[in-house]
Amino acid sequence: MKIGIIGAGSIGLLFACCLGERHDIYLYCRTEEQAAKIGKEGILLREGEREIRCRVRRSAAGYAGEDLDCLIVAVKSYHLPALAGELKKIPGRIPLLFLQNGMGHLPFLEGLPHRTLILGSVEHGAMRTEANRLHLKGRGVTRVALFRGDREFFARLAKGLEVPGFPFLVEDDAEEMLVRKLRVNLIINPLTALLQIPNGKLAENPDFYQAARKLFDEVFAIFPADGREETIRHVMQVCRNTAGNRSSMWKDLAEGRRTEAEAILGYALEKGKERGIRAPILETLYLLIKGLEREKVE
Repeated sequence: MKIGIIGAGSIGLLFACCLGERHDIYLYCRTEEQAAKIGKEGILLREGEREIRCRVRRSAAGYAGEDLDCLIVAVKSYHLPALAGELKKIPGRIPLLFLQNGMGHLPFLEGLPHRTLILGSVEHGAMRTEANRLHLKGRGVTRVALFRGDREFFARLAKGLEVPGFPFLVEDDAEEMLVRKLRVNLIINPLTALLQIPNGKLAENPDFYQAARKLFDEVFAIFPADGREETIRHVMQVCRNTAGNRSSMWKDLAEGRRTEAEAILGYALEKGKERGIRAPILETLYLLIKGLEREKVE
C-alpha cells in the first residue's frame, strides 16, 4: 500500500518506521530540513538494545499529489486548523486516519469532504529524541474506529495496514474508544506534567495514587462507564504498563511546546459544564497547565 503520513513527531516517525516494513511511506514533515535529514539518513529507531534504520519512499515538507491508499494525520490536535486547506486538497476518495489525543478535534473532522474518516487511539510508548531519531519504550496496539464511511471498506483497510508486531484493532464505537483513552489521559497527563514524574509513579506512590483517585472521581462523573473500580484499575494498569514513560504533556512543557490541554482537559470541562457537573480539581489542573504553558512557550 502507498501510505502518506502528515507529521514527523514521535507518532509520525513510529508509524513511518513500522509500517515501512511492508508499505511505501510518504512522510510529510513540517520543515524542509527535517525532510532532507530523513531522506538522507532514514529514521533511526531504538528499541531496547537494538537500533534499526528505516527508509521511507519519500520525505517532503508537504503533500505533492501522490496517489495514496491512506493518509495518516499524526500532528497535535491544535495544528489541525492550520492544515485544513491542505487536507481539503487531498482527493475525497483517499481515507484519512487521525491519531490525535483528546476529543476536541471531532468538530474539525465534520467539515472535511472525505468519504472515509477514521479515528485512532495509539497505545505504543514512543519518544522522538532528534529530528530523525526515535526511542520506542513499549509496544502496544493501535485501536481504530470508523468516524465516517463504509464499514466493510474500513475493515479491509485496517487489516491491510497491519505489519508483524504493529497491530491494528478495529473498535465498533469511535466515541467509546476515544472516551476510554480520554479518561486515562485526563488522569495521567496533568498529574505527571505538574509533578514531573514518569507514569508509573502514580500507581507506586500511595499519596500520588490518592490524588489520582480524587481526580478520577471527577472524570468518572463526567464520563461514566460500567464498572467504576474496573475503570480505575484500567487507568492504573496503563500507568504500570508505561511505568518509565514521560507523558506527552510533561514532554511538551519540558521542551517549551504548547500542550494538548484544550483537547484533553478543556474538552472534559466543557462536557462537565454541559452536564451540570462541577470539577474543581480538573479546573485547577487545567489552569496550572495553561499557566505553565504561558510561562514556557511565550
